[in-house]
Parts: sequence; structure tokens; C-alpha cells
Amino acid sequence: MSERPPLDLLALNLEGRPVGFAKFREGYLDWLQPTLYQKVYSGFFIDPDSVISETDINRAWSDYISTSMPKNSQIMSFRQVEVPLGHYLPRIARVGISHPNDITSVIKKTAADMEAEAIYCGRLRIAIERFQEIAETVHLSEDQMLVFGDQIRNLLILAATEVESQFKSVLKVNGIAPKNAGTKDYIVLNGVMRLSEYKVRLVAYPWIQPFSPFLGWVASEPTKSLSWYHAYNETKHDSLSSFRVANLKEAISAIIAQYILCVAQFGAPQIQQRYDIFRSTFDIVQYPKWDVSEIYAYQRREEWQPIELTRLARK
Repeated sequence: MSERPPLDLLALNLEGRPVGFAKFREGYLDWLQPTLYQKVYSGFFIDPDSVISETDINRAWSDYISTSMPKNSQIMSFRQVEVPLGHYLPRIARVGISHPNDITSVIKKTAADMEAEAIYCGRLRIAIERFQEIAETVHLSEDQMLVFGDQIRNLLILAATEVESQFKSVLKVNGIAPKNAGTKDYIVLNGVMRLSEYKVRLVAYPWIQPFSPFLGWVASEPTKSLSWYHAYNETKHDSLSSFRVANLKEAISAIIAQYILCVAQFGAPQIQQRYDIFRSTFDIVQYPKWDVSEIYAYQRREEWQPIELTRLARK
């Protein structure tokens, strides 16, 4: 009988909320760490040669609690987790088991992560200041979103270039470093960081519709499906013919994309508390809704270990 890799599982209550976690190894639910306020029972065996699926584990667990546990047991089912227990993806913020409905937050930062945060957030602050200078000349309204000019074009290029830099950096720390990286490579991060689900409003301009710069990003057209990135690409290579596409709407979208990437890497609470200019400029009106299988299931904080995206067994 060959040993199969252990399954890392979250224990769910009747409402589907995570209340603990377990490892299913060699047919035996051999380890379970409950949360502080839950009493958890464990210890049943399943033939490892015939049963390894999540469905079969839940069926066996139901049989077990029906015969060996009180009827009001807190633990009703298990879900396999995407990221192994006690691990996190470098520079990819999500939510943890203790607050599964919370906003995107960071689990652990290395010294290199803290330096990257300072650099990227500092550059975002510069982009915001340039945007504010433009807003002193152009009154922001929906019918002014298509205005264009050299300063607006320069702002678009500045912000989009920083987005590219952040994408490459996140891919690199996750073991992905393609030559001549482009949107066809960056789009893998849309799924694991849930970038398209963010929606951001400009605090000082509540009459302007919120922006979702990554909404509609598709692998079949990874550049054109991001209008602000496509505008950046066009005006970068042909500034005369493509002058008009580098408009104010695309420039703002690029800045907000830059901000979303900072949040998706370093956590919303962390960077909003550290940078007053972010709180006074951006209001995130929609965050990603993480599936229970995607959240980070914790051990003690000092035990967190990074795992590269290349090692992640995605379904």
C-alpha cells in the first residue's frame, strides 16, 4: 500500500463556518487543532486505498458522529484547503481562519516584504500627489473623464509602469520569472489575489462612479481587456497617434490598480493605517469574498511558513 499525500482540511460547522482544522493522513483523521472555543472530537479510520475524496471524508465523518458523538456536534463537515495549513503565499494577502469574513489582510512579512511595501507605497504616494495637481486644474466629473494632455499621459505611464513592476515582483517571490513578462503572465495573479473583485471610490469625489480596474480581465486578451493598460501600451509606443487614449479615466484607473496591488500584497489595514494619504484618497467599497478553501488556516504566528505559488496544487 503506497502512502498518499496528506490532505489538509478545515472543519466547518453547520453554517459552513470554519471552526478548526485537521490532517487526513493514511486514511486516518490523525490531527485536529480546534479554535479556542470549540470542543472537537476526532479519530476515525477510512481505507486509504479506496477513499481520499473530500466527499467521502465527509460521509465517513457523518457516520462517525452519528454513532460516536453527541447529536449537537459543532463539526459537521470538512473542506480541503488550497494552501497547506500553517503556510501562506508570499506577498499575497488573504483572510485567516479566525476572521474568515474580514477584509484582506497580511499574514506575515519578511524584512524584504517590508522594504518592498515602503518602496511601492512611496511611489503610489507620488502618483497620488501628481493626480491631485491635475485635479486642481481639471474639475473631476463623469463628462470630463476623456480629457487628455501631457501631464495626464505622464501620470498614466508612471502608474502603469509601477503596476508592471509590482506584478513582476510578486511573480518572482512566488517562483515565477518568465523572460519578457507581460500581461499573459501577470493574469495568473488575478485569480489568486482576486484583483477583479476590488471596487474603489475616490473619497474626495463621491459623484464619480467607483473604479474596478481589473474587472473583465481575460486570458484570451490579457492586454486589450484592461483598457487602462492597453492605453498605456499604445501611448508608450506611439505617443502622437495614441495621445487621446491616454485620458484621465485611464490614468485614474491605473493609479487605483496600483493601490489595489499594494492592498492585495501588504493588506488593507496595514497600509491604510500607515499612510494617511491612502485613507483620504481611496475608499474600498468592495473586497474579494474568499471561499473557505482559500483562506489561510493558521497555527501559531511564529510557525507560519511561505509556500510559492508554483508549489500550490490548484484545483
